[in-house]
Amino acid sequence: MPDDVLLEVRRFIATIQREPIERIRPEITLPYDLGIDGDEAVALLESFAERFDVDFSGFRYDDHFGQEAIPLRVGLVLLPLAAAVGALWGWRWWAGAALMVGAVAVAIQWMRNQEGYAHPLTVRDLADAATAGTWTFSYPDRPE
Repeated sequence: MPDDVLLEVRRFIATIQREPIERIRPEITLPYDLGIDGDEAVALLESFAERFDVDFSGFRYDDHFGQEAIPLRVGLVLLPLAAAVGALWGWRWWAGAALMVGAVAVAIQWMRNQEGYAHPLTVRDLADAATAGTWTFSYPDRPE
């Protein structure tokens, strides 16, 4: 793959995600490293296909992404923040509810990370598709 294609793909993702291009390395994964999942992944791939003229007709979404969920790092930040705000305002029930909701969100994200994705999509995978003009990933046969 030409270096200029990889650089353009990195720029595209950096712009969409509002991340510094230095963070968008070829080996990072969209769901794990950038937290791109669910509707956000669909929107990114649609924009990507249009921008780079890529045919994604053989793409298996479920092998690369899951349902959108709160990223683990966001849940870990929101938990103590929600509890502190609730306690500061004297809303003890609110703090308890926030802790419960946050704990459930973190648990769900942790379980998803334990299951993992069959093939987490990388920046390099997208650059390969941009070079070929089509989705070239070779999937193993699915068990019946």
